[in-house]
Amino acid sequence: MKKGLILLVLACVLVVSLVIAGCAPAPKPAPAPAPAPTVAPPPAVELKIWSGWATDKWTTTPFMHWWLGKVAEKSKAVNLTFKYVGGPEVFPPEQGMDSLKKGVVDAAFTTTAYHVGMVPEADTMKLSRLRPWEERASGAYDLMNKVHQEKTNAWYSWRLPIDDYFTMYLNVERAKPDLTGLKIRTTPIYTPLIRALGGTPVSMAIDEIYTALERKMIDGFGYPVPGLKDRKLETITKYQWGPPFYGSPTGLWYNLDKWKSLDERQRAFLNEMAIVAEKESLLIYEDYIKKDWEVNSKAGVQKFKFSPEDEKYFLDLAYDMGWKDVIGKAPDAAKFRPLMEKK
Repeated sequence: MKKGLILLVLACVLVVSLVIAGCAPAPKPAPAPAPAPTVAPPPAVELKIWSGWATDKWTTTPFMHWWLGKVAEKSKAVNLTFKYVGGPEVFPPEQGMDSLKKGVVDAAFTTTAYHVGMVPEADTMKLSRLRPWEERASGAYDLMNKVHQEKTNAWYSWRLPIDDYFTMYLNVERAKPDLTGLKIRTTPIYTPLIRALGGTPVSMAIDEIYTALERKMIDGFGYPVPGLKDRKLETITKYQWGPPFYGSPTGLWYNLDKWKSLDERQRAFLNEMAIVAEKESLLIYEDYIKKDWEVNSKAGVQKFKFSPEDEKYFLDLAYDMGWKDVIGKAPDAAKFRPLMEKK
C-alpha cells in the first residue's frame, strides 16, 4: 500500500511538471548574425604607361610586354588596367621623367641614364652590387624612392635585377685594359671609365653607332651586353672587350600624384607585382642573353678576356671612377654607397 502511494505521488509530480513546462513561454530563438558589410570594389583605373624604347627593342621586349601581360592577367581583381601609349615616337627618352612628373603619362618604363640631370643621385643605381630585393632590405630602395619623390614627383616601383649589364665593344685589338689613342662612343654611364683608361669619349645617339663604326669615326662603343642585333651592330663589331660591369638602371616609375590617388588595394597589388617582376625578370634575362650571344657569335663577334689581374684592375677602376663621378656631381649620393655594397 505504501509503495503504491509513493508511485502515485511521483506520477502526480511528473504530471504537474509537464503542465508547468507546457505553460512556460517558449525560448526566444538566437538572433541571426548581422550580414557582413559589403566592401566596395576599388574604382576602375586605367594607367597610361610609356617606355623609353621602341616596342621591338631589347629593353621593351621582353620586359615591358612581360609586365603588361602579367599585370593584365591579375589586375582585374583590383579593377586596374594599363594602357601602353608608346615609346620614343611619343616623346624623346630624355623627356620621359619630366613628362611623368607633369602627369602627361601615369607610368614610365625607363632608365636613370635619361634623367640623371633631374636626379643625379639616381646614377648610383648602376653601381649597386646588390639585387633589387637586397636593396629593399638594405634601405637603398627607400632612399632611391625618397629622392625621386622629392625631385621628380615620382614613385619608384622596381628595377631589373641584372648585374654585369654594360660592356665595351671594340673594332681594334687591345690586350690590356688601355684605351689610349682610341675614340669610344659614350653616354654618361661610360665616360669616367673611358677617360680613366686613356680613351677619348665621343657622345652620340645609339642609332648613330653603326654609321660611325662604318666610317671609322669611332674605334668602339659602350653598350649594354644584350641588344646588338636590335641595330644590326653584330654585323660590324669585332670584339666584346673585357668583363661586363655595372648593373641595369632600368625600371618602372609612377607619377606620385597618380600613385597616391589609387585605392590602397591597388597600390598593394602593384607593390606585390613589383617584387614578382624583380625576381622573374632575372630568369627572362638569363634566357635572353644566352640566345642573344648565339646571334653575336654567328655574326663573328668574339669575346676578349683579360688576365685575372687585368680583369680585377678593370672592374675596380670602373666602380671607383663611377662612384667618384657620381659623388662629385651629387655629394648626397655618398649615402647610397654603404647601402649598395656587399657586407
